[in-house]
This record gives sequence, structure tokens and C-alpha cells, in this order.
Amino acid sequence: MDFVLKILELVFVGATALIGLGTVVFIGYQTSRHFRFQRSTHFIERFNSAEMIELRFEVDFFLADNPNWEKILKRYLANELTDNTLKQNILKTLRFTNFFQELATAQKHKTLHENYIWDVFGGAVCMYWENLLPFIESYRKARSRKTLFQDFENVYHHMKKYES
Repeated sequence: MDFVLKILELVFVGATALIGLGTVVFIGYQTSRHFRFQRSTHFIERFNSAEMIELRFEVDFFLADNPNWEKILKRYLANELTDNTLKQNILKTLRFTNFFQELATAQKHKTLHENYIWDVFGGAVCMYWENLLPFIESYRKARSRKTLFQDFENVYHHMKKYES
């Protein structure tokens, strides 16, 4: 009888340990999921902030002029540009492009909820990658850094597959 009680006690302790472990894993999963949603919401709020909406319009208007990026960036980086409006437009375009790079880097490190981000940013990422590509290619060339905005590019390609 003593042997049976010891076995039952062992089974009970083992079951308690498994339930405890399962609870810890579940809480860890829920916490991670909550963090990814919260981080995703942060990017969405930032993208929809008044400052970013204004920046989007300014960059859209600037890109619509189809600037000669290679020429402009070469002069800008050589500190030969005297047009302050053009300088500001370059900086705004760079800041806007950096937003998508940050978003893509966060996604690469799995700190965002992928489906949520795709639903909100999928179209914007694809549209802005294509619109900003001449700027990005010229900036890469001017800086001699072929991998600038690489995460943005990777997310674009991933989202294009996701769209299909």
C-alpha cells in the first residue's frame, strides 16, 4: 500500500509540474504576442500621426517631380547644393525611407505581429518601395553601400509574395 501511495504522489507531483510548466509556456506566449501587437500598434500610430501624414504628402509631391536622384545626391553629399528647399526634401525623403527600414527591421527580428502589419502596411510598403526605389538605388550608389535599406527591400519582396 505504501508503494502505491508513493507512486500516486509521484504522479501527482509530475502532473503538477507539467501543469506549471504548461502555464509558464502559455503566459510566455501570451506576453510575447501582446508585445508584438503593442509594437505593431506603435508603428501604426506613428505612421498615422499628423507629422508623418504631412511628411508623406511632402515626399509624395517631391517624388512626383521625378527628381534626378543621382545628380542631386552627388551634389548634396559634396555639400554643393544651395537650394535649401531641395536639401529639406532630400532629408524628408531619407527620414520617410528610414521609417520603412525601421518597420522592416522590427519585422525581421520578429518584434511585430506579421499578419497585423501586413494588413495595415502591405500596400504602403509595396507602393513606397517602388516609388522610393530610384532614390534608394542612387543613395546606395552615392554612399557606396549596396545594402542600405536592405530590410525594407526584403519586406517588400516578402509582401509581394504574400499578396499573390
